[in-house]
Amino acid sequence: MSAFSQQDLEQALLQCESEPIHLIREIQPNGILLGLSANDHLTIVPASDNLHEFFDVYAKDALGQSLVFPQPNSAPPNYLSYPPPHSP
Repeated sequence: MSAFSQQDLEQALLQCESEPIHLIREIQPNGILLGLSANDHLTIVPASDNLHEFFDVYAKDALGQSLVFPQPNSAPPNYLSYPPPHSP
């Protein structure tokens, strides 16, 4: 295992900073994209098409839904269960 200097780290961060990852328009197969509104309701704004592979809900059905639960100790809705019921 090699050690990196502070200068190496700063140089790597500068290079990483210039990567146009916002233009790739793809989600890695081992992840999802879930965007939430900045208001108190945390409304799902964008969601990747593969959302159903991780949670028991399709992206089109999740859009506009809120992730805020009405009671402080309430359980999350069933569609946020992980892994989805149909997974082994």
